[in-house]
Amino acid sequence: MKEFPVTIVGGGPSGLLASALLTRHGIKHLLVEARQELHRAPQAHVLNTRSLEIFRQIGVDTQILEAATDVEKQQYITYFDQLTGLSYGALDIGARRSGQGFLESLSPTRAANLPQDQLEEILFEKAQQSEVATIRFGTRCTGHAQTSDGVIVDLSDEDGQEYQVRSDYLISAEGAGSGTRRRMGIEMEGPVGIAHFITVYFKSDLAGLLKGREGVVHWCLNLKTPGILVVHDDKERSVLMIQYDPETQSPEDFTEAVCADYLRNVIGDESHPFEIRSLDTWVMNAQVARSYGEGRVFLVGDAAHRFPPTGGLGLNTGAQDVYNFIWKLREVLSGNAKADLLQTYETECRPIALVNCQHSLTNMLRGVEVPKAIGLGEDAASSEANIDILRQGGPAAVERQARIQEAIEGQLQHYVSYGLDLGGVYEAGALVRDGEAIVKAEEDPVEYRPNAQPGARFPHFWVEQAGHRKSVHDLLSYDGFTMILGSDGSAWKSLLAELDECSFKINLVEIGPQQVVQDKENALSRLCGIAENGAILVRPDGHVAWREKSLPGNPRASLERAIAAAFPARLRWRHDEPVDAHRTA
Repeated sequence: MKEFPVTIVGGGPSGLLASALLTRHGIKHLLVEARQELHRAPQAHVLNTRSLEIFRQIGVDTQILEAATDVEKQQYITYFDQLTGLSYGALDIGARRSGQGFLESLSPTRAANLPQDQLEEILFEKAQQSEVATIRFGTRCTGHAQTSDGVIVDLSDEDGQEYQVRSDYLISAEGAGSGTRRRMGIEMEGPVGIAHFITVYFKSDLAGLLKGREGVVHWCLNLKTPGILVVHDDKERSVLMIQYDPETQSPEDFTEAVCADYLRNVIGDESHPFEIRSLDTWVMNAQVARSYGEGRVFLVGDAAHRFPPTGGLGLNTGAQDVYNFIWKLREVLSGNAKADLLQTYETECRPIALVNCQHSLTNMLRGVEVPKAIGLGEDAASSEANIDILRQGGPAAVERQARIQEAIEGQLQHYVSYGLDLGGVYEAGALVRDGEAIVKAEEDPVEYRPNAQPGARFPHFWVEQAGHRKSVHDLLSYDGFTMILGSDGSAWKSLLAELDECSFKINLVEIGPQQVVQDKENALSRLCGIAENGAILVRPDGHVAWREKSLPGNPRASLERAIAAAFPARLRWRHDEPVDAHRTA
């Protein structure tokens, strides 16, 4: 029986990201995927800023941004009856970005629109660039059994050959239908079957039709063929999502000929050419797993949660799951930390998923506000009459158009959510709270308010080092903790010098006018809230583990409490007996 420290089941974005991160850390692992190949049609496509920061850590952000939809073609969310017909209005999300200066104040990178199939290709290429990764397509996981020191994984290859491997840990990244989750009896909580859709993936040159209203998402709101048009490449790759009623319709009703008629009416020009590439179906759910794992088996991505796509949070929440989990797994496998550390994965990530799930569901429910303002309802005659008012113009049309635009503007948090993207705070887990009230991102999902309280993503700001401008994120260690000090950090430096033995790395970064790293905009104090003699401990995933805004009376005791919570490990101070960090809290 072959042995791998880690087995990953599922070769979608979460599984491939997990593989790429394990590869970066040099951890031998096996990834199995039941499909014969990567996805070949667009699915999820929104990659938020935090995900790009994660992809930047494995060196694929540039590839992603180069392959993504051009920024100037992501300007608007539009609403119309037909693409060549009546326009109801548009949401200018590009105006909310306020230029490059605004984006650079948030992060060293930026969000992107890239279909999942293209993302998978990039992640797959990165994941397999090492001898430590074994990736097998056409291989199913048919079962698993946990032992006292590992997991026996049952596999079946494309020829039906059955065999087993042994791993220390098993990661289920199988997606919404995770067999591993079902076998463990972990239930999903939340509404299921909210809506049913047909996805029509097609090729057509839509650039001319979209001129002046370029964007990724376009809502077709008419009585005959309502749908959502997603344009990834306005000359090559687009998707039309058609909602159907499972009580009266089935996917088989939507043949290629039927979908072609649908497309013609959505476009509004029967002579406009297009080529249907594939048809698919999917069901909208809003659910989060009751538990994120059991023993040595853990769920990530859609295996742990499935959201409505309204907000584009599903894939991105999965990326943060993986980023949170893998650094902890690495430290446990290396013997640096106790296995208890892995339990903080659920403690930290599940509440974030619950918030993101509810936000996605709220966006979906609020989507009816626009057709309601237009006057579209169950009564076809009155709906058509309301559309005619808009077509005819005049005072009544102007008044109705104002109501429609107000409803459209009310959809902003569906498409702009920097608060949720960058402002999520782990409220408990591998961290020590410092008494400051927790900033809840869901209270303002649109605007990001930088802060460095424990549990938050450490804010990005620009520093200078040896004459070069760089993000402070580039100074954070991916394979250890980083202690960030102000200009008067001598007491903390002396304390770290007393550490004779520590099972994990603490990298020191000093920021100040007389230091190698200079912060000319005083962001360390302004954004992070620490005095010149304060200190912040940042985890390998970029989240703050502990903060002392100024030097406490007993800095050693404070640091020991932080390590006890954030990283169960053993410490040895010079001239002292070994200290078990578990017992210092």
